[in-house]
Amino acid sequence: MQNKYNKIMEYVKKSIKESELKAGDKVTSVRKIANHFKCSTSTVIHAFEELKRENVIFSIPQSGYYVVEKDNINNKEKSISDFSSVCPGESIVQKPEDDNTIDFSSVYPNPTIISNLDFGQCITHAIKIHKDSLYEYSDIKGFFALRKALQKHLAGYQVFADTDNIFITSGVQQALFILACMPFPNGKKNVLIEQPTYFGMKRVLELNNVTALGIERDKEGIDLGTLERYFRNDDIKFFYTMPRFHNPTGYSYTKSQKKDILKLAEKYDVYIVEDDYLADLELDSKSDPLISHDLSNRVVYLKSFSKTVLPGLRIGLAVMPKVLYNVFKEYKACCDITTNVLSQGALEVFIKSGMYDTHIKQIRKHFLKQMDTLRKACNLYLPTECKASIPRTGVFTCIELPPSTNARLFSMKLHSESIYLTDIEDLFLQDYRKSNIVRLSLYRVNNEKILKGIRTISCVIKDSIGRIPSRTKYDGSILF
Repeated sequence: MQNKYNKIMEYVKKSIKESELKAGDKVTSVRKIANHFKCSTSTVIHAFEELKRENVIFSIPQSGYYVVEKDNINNKEKSISDFSSVCPGESIVQKPEDDNTIDFSSVYPNPTIISNLDFGQCITHAIKIHKDSLYEYSDIKGFFALRKALQKHLAGYQVFADTDNIFITSGVQQALFILACMPFPNGKKNVLIEQPTYFGMKRVLELNNVTALGIERDKEGIDLGTLERYFRNDDIKFFYTMPRFHNPTGYSYTKSQKKDILKLAEKYDVYIVEDDYLADLELDSKSDPLISHDLSNRVVYLKSFSKTVLPGLRIGLAVMPKVLYNVFKEYKACCDITTNVLSQGALEVFIKSGMYDTHIKQIRKHFLKQMDTLRKACNLYLPTECKASIPRTGVFTCIELPPSTNARLFSMKLHSESIYLTDIEDLFLQDYRKSNIVRLSLYRVNNEKILKGIRTISCVIKDSIGRIPSRTKYDGSILF
């Protein structure tokens, strides 16, 4: 049996080497291979799974096995993008990647939890099925096949949209840039943003000389009275918000808060730009996006695929109200004519094959466990002078430091301990009152590093407030 297993692998490899099977070609079915070699289908599947591990073939559920294009698979070199030059508020301090480094600052998903191999296979398959389209510009709105797949995908999140109202953008960042620049039907000019907020949005407004006003966001949400005063008095074009898994705090609005925000927006003719960048991590089936409660068609819904699939994919989507459709389309055409065609084709394969759903289930489990470990570590180690409200899941959370501890100096002190996190001063408007909090990201830490990192953070805090702790190093044992 073992001999036949090896022969099947050699047969497939020989077929590829002699060009009988080319990149993207479907491999002969399991049953036909079993009949040819006079063996069981389980033996064939075992051989095929080993070929998958060697990145020779890939599978698409309910379709079959296909040939992978071999291209620098064993290349281990990595390039580091200097993201800080674009978004200093989201900067990643260049640091050694070793076992002693604890990185709570990274905004990039860890390759070990992202399906690089599976998605690479989707790219290969997309080249085969969309090869003619790769030589042409696609629709300004994006591939119709992808928009159709996304229509069904979004319905699972209680976002019901016509394919005509779905735009594929070069990341959500492009959509934010266009929305900041383009005129809105209400004729208003200013933009209201939560404080703190995503640095990329803050920077877009600054570079385009758009007047930005801030409203405080904490674990209780926002003050609706303050929101109403802004909507009534300050010429607000739109309100940019992250209703769930807010960056940098990790907080989420309740259902009633979402409805109250929409009522005020309708009353004062203000549009809402909802950035649902981590929708995939939602665990509560009753927690719907803000757009699902929108009865007056004034919510622009944005969703990213960078934080849960691949940052380099640069695919985002925007669901546009009909009243904004034409002007958004016109502005987008001036930006890039069309979003990357190959990325769109690969994402369509990823979603339609069922690989996306499988991947997201794994991601949800991962961050649920990570956040649970963080919560327990904070409860165990953090001094009472700190405040930490850890969400059930997500990738970002924050710690409010004691008033006597300066967040920026605190972050610098931790660098000497090989711990990296983000003080969020740059995530506030320049003249807005700053909060003394630091952001923690779970993208690049495992359970052991979470425990070790929180213990060290607690020691540094106690040092700063004069409560000299024991600096006994974490011994690696799981304490709960």
